[in-house]
Amino acid sequence: VSVLYKNNSPECESILSNKKDLIITNFRSAYADYKDLIKKSLSMGMEQNPFSYLNSAQFEDGAFILVKENCSIESPIIIDLQSHVEADRLKGIHTRTLIILEKGATATVVVQHHSFLDKPEFVNDYFDIILGDDANLEFILTQEGDQPYRFETIKATLNTKSEFNYVSFVKNGIVT
Repeated sequence: VSVLYKNNSPECESILSNKKDLIITNFRSAYADYKDLIKKSLSMGMEQNPFSYLNSAQFEDGAFILVKENCSIESPIIIDLQSHVEADRLKGIHTRTLIILEKGATATVVVQHHSFLDKPEFVNDYFDIILGDDANLEFILTQEGDQPYRFETIKATLNTKSEFNYVSFVKNGIVT
């Protein structure tokens, strides 16, 4: 299961996963059913740091991932961030992802950044993660390509006995 961000916007419509246990869509599609969670996520970014404030001002849409109560997603959920457009290199790539694991849920999310540009770029990602009681999330960030300047804001809300494991791997890049 995957989410493709291409030049700042998630292309979730074509890969919409609306199963009983897992919902993957964009903010616009999820807004009707999950308005309060999305509004809370959008407002929280401005309190964090200047980069999350910039992300809130610049992002166009976001990815929404929800793993339902007591569900274990066996295959990793892949978020593929791709940079193709030269103009986006100048203004930056600003992605926003909301990941929610309800009580007792388990999942692995792998974020892969690929740059197809021949010059350094500015990447500013914001991840809002909410883990219910006894939820377990393994969160892996990878980066390959032409040396983007990368800023990550990860806000994780952990409830009772939840577990958040974070790993980051960079190949040929600059981490800030």
